[in-house]
Amino acid sequence: MRQLATPFRFLALGVLVLAAAPVCGQEIGPSLLAAARNGELTRLRSLIDRGADPTYANAAGRTALMIAAWYGNVEVVGALLAEGADPDVADARGSTALMDAASQGHADVVRLLIVRNADVNATDSKSDSAIGAATRAGHESVVQLLTEAGAEAPKK
Repeated sequence: MRQLATPFRFLALGVLVLAAAPVCGQEIGPSLLAAARNGELTRLRSLIDRGADPTYANAAGRTALMIAAWYGNVEVVGALLAEGADPDVADARGSTALMDAASQGHADVVRLLIVRNADVNATDSKSDSAIGAATRAGHESVVQLLTEAGAEAPKK
């Protein structure tokens, strides 16, 4: 079998090295958000172990916790909370992880955020709340959880 010419050998090695290289620098934050969105708990923990900030937010202020809550990834939400993510951080529109979970009807995530003392009466830039979003979307079980936790009924 003939050996590859030297430049091609280095190119092949370079491609392998790049493919195996750990996520670093600016890529680690977006990778954390992707793991949160996709419910990839093992990958999320690995990224945090390698230095990812569990409170990282993108340009719109969306954190991994908010994204995991929106997609209903309760295990990822739990891991992020355990790593110090604040359930009451708001994005650029004033939305929180609780509002995201409530609007999508993820009762298990809502329950976990309530247990972790998320503000059930927080409002966004349009004065909307978690209970308002859940009510409009018809998520009765979420409305009940929020009501039992002391959320004020939306104003009509």
